[in-house]
Amino acid sequence: MLHRMMDGLRGLLSGWNSLAHPLRNLPRWAVLLVLAVAAGSLAWSAITVTEFHAQQRVMQTKAAKSGYGDLRLYEDILKRVKAGENYYSAALDQQRKHNYPTSPFVTVRQPTLALGAAWFGLPGWRAIAIGVLFANILVWMGALGRRVTILEKVAMAMAIFIFGIVAFYARIGLIHEMIAGLFLSLALGLYRPRFGWVLSLIVLSAALAVREMVLPFLLLWAVFAVLERRWRELAGMGIVLVLFTIGMVLHAQEVMAYRLPGDLPSPGWNGALGPKLVLTSLTQLSFLLTLPPAWGGVLALLPILGWIGLGGRIGLFSTLWFLGMALAMSLFARPNNFYWVVLLLPAYLTGIVLVPRALYDLVLALLGRREVREPALEKAP
Repeated sequence: MLHRMMDGLRGLLSGWNSLAHPLRNLPRWAVLLVLAVAAGSLAWSAITVTEFHAQQRVMQTKAAKSGYGDLRLYEDILKRVKAGENYYSAALDQQRKHNYPTSPFVTVRQPTLALGAAWFGLPGWRAIAIGVLFANILVWMGALGRRVTILEKVAMAMAIFIFGIVAFYARIGLIHEMIAGLFLSLALGLYRPRFGWVLSLIVLSAALAVREMVLPFLLLWAVFAVLERRWRELAGMGIVLVLFTIGMVLHAQEVMAYRLPGDLPSPGWNGALGPKLVLTSLTQLSFLLTLPPAWGGVLALLPILGWIGLGGRIGLFSTLWFLGMALAMSLFARPNNFYWVVLLLPAYLTGIVLVPRALYDLVLALLGRREVREPALEKAP
């Protein structure tokens, strides 16, 4: 039974990968359903984001008045590490002083950013972030192959720059999710079945070293590797997973060694706030902040339609990663975990560039003009 299920999943994956325009292959009733759901969802997003945006601003204003936030915490930890103190001693003491939890061990960030900043400074992390941003621009110009036009490629490059502009932030070396998000977007664009997967895995490993929340990306990739029978990729991921596990075990041991009996535990991750937190966070932590909340809510949701309509492995993988992360955030994130969404940037929001082709494909599907599969396109990324 398992064998049949695997064969069925492989067939679905192979079929999707062969489509350059999956939305163009929908029957008319499905197109009408997609358009109705999209219109309703966009209207809901505009209203909900406007309301929740106001609530979030009130909460963030109160947090700012308290005088001590995450950036200040990481900055103080860095100062102590630069002075020669052990990272875990400094981190747990600072978190203890300012009523941050130290249990479970994941409430204490991995030492990668702090140790790096102690070595080459915050300007060093800023330079790395800018370098990764421009690498994203170059890589994504070629990542979509013949699936998109040259105009769409140029627009994609511009969108990556706009939504990745945080790379120029002077203190980006204190924000784990921003650095990890830039690495993740690059890993996503680098993947090629024959040669690019090694580079992609190396970049993904860098993201894992910064933030453990990147792990689901690796696990999703492993599922694809199994279904596509890419055993070398799977072996490479196995090595990375073993090294990551060893690193996290050592991290946990260090945290427990410096934890004191009276330390606060985490309140847990059971926010169950739904998609409104994801969409509102996207508007607050990106260039969409410059727009009215209602427009920001619409533009925060639209990119997923573009990624769904892209087709091929890259379109399917990206869609599943973005939706999976959004689902996890909707279920588990608390209001003050809004920064999790940065792990999706800049790649997710660049999907806005792909929306016109998705709408065009839906129109063609309504007219009955279905896609003719071309063997050459099956090899496209």
